[in-house]
Amino acid sequence: RQMCIRDRDILPPYQRQGWGTRLMDTLCRHLRELGVDYLSCCGVSRDSAGYKMYRKYGFTESYDYGHNTVSLSLRL
Repeated sequence: RQMCIRDRDILPPYQRQGWGTRLMDTLCRHLRELGVDYLSCCGVSRDSAGYKMYRKYGFTESYDYGHNTVSLSLRL
């Protein structure tokens, strides 16, 4: 089973404080309990803070839309 997330943002005043990691830890734990095998993020700009956070968390590029935009996937 696969789940796709979109538009997950941490507001600028709260970035770089671990909130994104805590959010992803909680989400991934819950999805594993539900039997989800893969988590994807669609339409992510390589220039975004989100892209850097997803890559740091272990997501890999799974599709290139062109124009510096990709899908990222994580095996849970």
